[in-house]
Amino acid sequence: MKLFKEIFVLFLAGLYVFGCETAPTDPTQVEDNKTLENATSQNVALFNTLSSVNQIGSVMNGPDANIQIGDADISNPQASKAFSETIKNAALAQLRSGLLKKRSYNTLSDSLLWELIVQREFLGFTERTRVYYDYASGKAIVENVKYDYDERHWLVLDSARVYADLAGTLEDDTDDTIESLYENKLYKEGHFILQVVSNIEIDPYAPGTEPISARAQTETYYPDGSFVSKKNEQASFKNGTGSWTKEIEYSDGTKSHEQFTFNEDGTGTFEEERRFGIKISGTFDSADDDGVGSFTKLTTFPEGSALQSMYEAGDFTMNLQDSTLHGSFEKELRFLNGSVLKESISIDESYNNGYKTTVLVIDKYDGSFGTVTIKENDGGNHVSGIWTEKDGTYILSETDFYPDGSARMEFKVYESEEAFNNGDDPIVSGLFNFNPDSSGSGTASDADGTYDVTINSDGSQTITN
Repeated sequence: MKLFKEIFVLFLAGLYVFGCETAPTDPTQVEDNKTLENATSQNVALFNTLSSVNQIGSVMNGPDANIQIGDADISNPQASKAFSETIKNAALAQLRSGLLKKRSYNTLSDSLLWELIVQREFLGFTERTRVYYDYASGKAIVENVKYDYDERHWLVLDSARVYADLAGTLEDDTDDTIESLYENKLYKEGHFILQVVSNIEIDPYAPGTEPISARAQTETYYPDGSFVSKKNEQASFKNGTGSWTKEIEYSDGTKSHEQFTFNEDGTGTFEEERRFGIKISGTFDSADDDGVGSFTKLTTFPEGSALQSMYEAGDFTMNLQDSTLHGSFEKELRFLNGSVLKESISIDESYNNGYKTTVLVIDKYDGSFGTVTIKENDGGNHVSGIWTEKDGTYILSETDFYPDGSARMEFKVYESEEAFNNGDDPIVSGLFNFNPDSSGSGTASDADGTYDVTINSDGSQTITN
């Protein structure tokens, strides 16, 4: 039940940015096109607002929304155990119905006991299951590998290995315990991910009970030329407490780091050090236990940045049946020139045909306002935005968010809502591609021509002819 399902939470720099870089020396830079500058700023702000809302939804949902490794949810050791047992039990059930009845299996120590290969044409892959068993120790390895994927799939290989203690009995699974799980996923060329390798270790627990602690690590590799080259995540969970860290290596050699800590009472802290000196810290009280939650967040920017700091705080309620959020939060942004800007955002979530819809109502204290609708889909999220500036300028945007945290945004700007309703042509239109850290690039056009736009992770922008 996550606001944005993705492999893990992103904290983005600011929710408001403005203008071009001051005093440009390059004659190709645009120095006086306020409509284009404001349109660019507002759409960058929208991208960052959506990413910040993603973070809020995650912390309100507690560890389950943040600590997730591979297909098994390490924020809940019981779920990791259940996932592993599904693989183990399916394999052993087939083994019992065949080889064990015939007693025609290998009894050597640590040997391959059984193998089954099935071509699943309807599903579009071949599946191989193996069971290794050590009679001396009573421990087993169950391996499930899917390969030979057809064109319907992005995967090349999906491999899972479950390590289990069977207590010396293949026939009886009531005394089995899961020790660890290993996963390896390889993707076809053209996919935004190259490989994901995950490992989960569950601390010892008594047969017939549920585990209360576990540790996990996952490494994600990206193709050459990607914005991100590698992501490393580590997580731990013990009896209601937990922690999660993530380090990202970028293709330009820079790194970012973030960390969550979860307490048993549902409270916690987070901090992040982004590229180029942007720092974030905050506190939260998750709503997943009692239906009521809150958060605070402070973002500071390097000395000399136009935007110096941003403080956010809000309170939320959660429907514990479907984990939908309802509430609002405030922002205060302080700039280098001494100005202060404030805005308020309300969040209302609902479900339609199994997909979540989130409606944001944004009011800035300068009189501008807007509504944003986020709709989940199988490939990520689609976002429709309507924004009215204080001078009546009317901005429409359509954005597709992808699982890696990047986004593609198209927008159009009209003189007013009335001009739009009358069928007038837009005065500015554009297309931006955002990276997961809120930097990006794109083009924008008006009556005078088309411009290249470069967006930095601190929110500053450069517009050139």
